[in-house]
Formats: sequence, structure tokens, C-alpha cells
Amino acid sequence: TCDQGAVIRGDEASRRMSLVFTGGSFADGGEHIRRVLRDEGVRAGFFFTGDFYRTPEFAATIRGLVEDGHYLGPHSDRHLLYCPWDDRDKTLVSRAEFRADIEANFREMARFGIARKKGHLFIPPYEWYNRDIAAWSREIGLCLFNFTPGTSSNADYTTPSMPAYLSSQAIYDRILDYEK
Repeated sequence: TCDQGAVIRGDEASRRMSLVFTGGSFADGGEHIRRVLRDEGVRAGFFFTGDFYRTPEFAATIRGLVEDGHYLGPHSDRHLLYCPWDDRDKTLVSRAEFRADIEANFREMARFGIARKKGHLFIPPYEWYNRDIAAWSREIGLCLFNFTPGTSSNADYTTPSMPAYLSSQAIYDRILDYEK
């Protein structure tokens, strides 16, 4: 299933779920997540910004994820906002700015031995994009994808002090409820 030119849901006939994590400024819980995935024999996708890759304190976790065989993909270099929250049809970056930002993200990934591939999966920053971004992604060989709406899986950034906070258990329950 696609929305605004991006994949937002896999094959509904398949009883599979993709587990993905994004990172921009924080890596709290990274080693715990890595350990749990390893203990359970589960592979996941990790999509980090260039800023994340440049942060020295995150390097050991990144190297470990690579060693463990997880998928690592781009999430923008500087976590740009591509379109306004209230006018998705408007694009806030130029095609050249978009490309330069993505290329910078790939340069940072290369420092960890993560090779750029045709069809590389890409999650947009803030999980917010429009048709321009989806088209520009395809032009440079990226497959833009995003969370499935209705699952609340994108609320993982919330903290208890936020009015719209959702705990990990609440998010998990909503994902399963959505699939029913």
C-alpha cells in the first residue's frame, strides 16, 4: 500500500511485521535493543541521520548493529523538515538540497562500511514527506517508506512528560489491535 508515493504497508496476505528504528539525536536504549534483538534472533532495520553517525558516543552501537547483520539505511543527514505540517503539498527544500543532504547521509554511513545500494530503503525525517520527496527519492534509487497509519508506532518518540505520551506497551497493543 502506498501513500504520497511511499510504501506504508507490506503484503497484507503475509503475517509478517517489519521492525524499524530511527535515530537522530538520541541513542538511549540502543545497546539494550541490540541485546534483545540478538537474544531473540530478530533482525531489524535502523535508519539514522548523518548527525547520528557523526556522534562518537553512538559509534560502538552502530558498529555492533552492522556486525549483528541488521539493515542500516538513511534518514537524512541533518533531519530536514521536507514539508510544512499544515500544508503537505508545499515542499520546503529544493531537489538539490534534498540530494546533497541524502548524499551526506550516505557518506557518513560509508564510514561504518555500509554500502549504498540501488533500491536502498529510506525513511524520511520526522516520518513526514510529500509526492516531491517520494519522486526525488526514486530518481536517486531510494525506496521511500514510512510507518503504517493507524498503528501509533510512530509515537515512540514521546516521553512521559508529553501530553500525547504513549508507553511502549500501549504502542505494542495498538499495533496488534490494528492488525485484528
